[in-house]
Amino acid sequence: MLGRMVSSMSSLLRLLTLAAVLAGVVASPAGAVVGGTRTPAGAGSFVVALVDSSEGRRTVAAGQFCAATVVAPDALVTAAHCLEDEDGYRTDADDIRIFAGQVLPLRKGTLLPVRSLKTHPDFDDGAGEANADVGVIRLRKPLKGVTAIPLAAPEDAGSWQPGVSLGLWGWGNRATGEGQNFPRQLHDGVVQRYTDARCDDLYGRYFNAATQLCAGTPDGRVDACQGDSGGPLTATRPNGRVVLVGVVSYGEGCGKPEFPTVYTKLSRYRTFLAGALKPQAKRGG
Repeated sequence: MLGRMVSSMSSLLRLLTLAAVLAGVVASPAGAVVGGTRTPAGAGSFVVALVDSSEGRRTVAAGQFCAATVVAPDALVTAAHCLEDEDGYRTDADDIRIFAGQVLPLRKGTLLPVRSLKTHPDFDDGAGEANADVGVIRLRKPLKGVTAIPLAAPEDAGSWQPGVSLGLWGWGNRATGEGQNFPRQLHDGVVQRYTDARCDDLYGRYFNAATQLCAGTPDGRVDACQGDSGGPLTATRPNGRVVLVGVVSYGEGCGKPEFPTVYTKLSRYRTFLAGALKPQAKRGG
């Protein structure tokens, strides 16, 4: 997962199959959430894929390495580690394109260029912890036909408390253990948030309750895996509106009952996100 983690973390963190375009590494093909089901047509349009721009239109799946969430027509929220190469260097905006659509490769989907990338200034996975694992992508042109979802507000806290069911979305590997199962269809699944105390018991010093939360299922049946990094963890308001609570950050293995996935807690980063998501001034033509 996180390319610059110290050796003691190398076996713990696994969710990022980074394209590492600056290092010339080819990304693993897209897959789908472990234990998830195919997202129905017309649903989940707020989930997009990050693709290595060196791949052609017919090979989008081979270059998919992370996911992101549409929170405004020209703005996406993802994990900071998705925007760095394996050596910890910032990926250039020209090295990434955004795929909007359910099925990889291109099928009723769109590839869009990236205008800018911004990671939280406190992100540093080299310290052995993944705090501030959040980033924002701005697009050169607004997405069309996609319904953005809002970030969870303070009043939404009851919608994502421990024990509450949350939504997980992505194209990550569906297999457990060392297997590979890479269907091209966007998948989603339902997980439950664990208590912070339980997450701390499982991950020890690597888990920070102030900036992270963890979610999974007791039997490990539904989980995030390689390729799901940066993708959304969503909650549902009483009125049925879906809101963004977290992004996939790290975990141990895929589908392990004793190790739920750890997500960046976006409520901790409201100030950063508000600044990074400000409307951009239109360029003169």
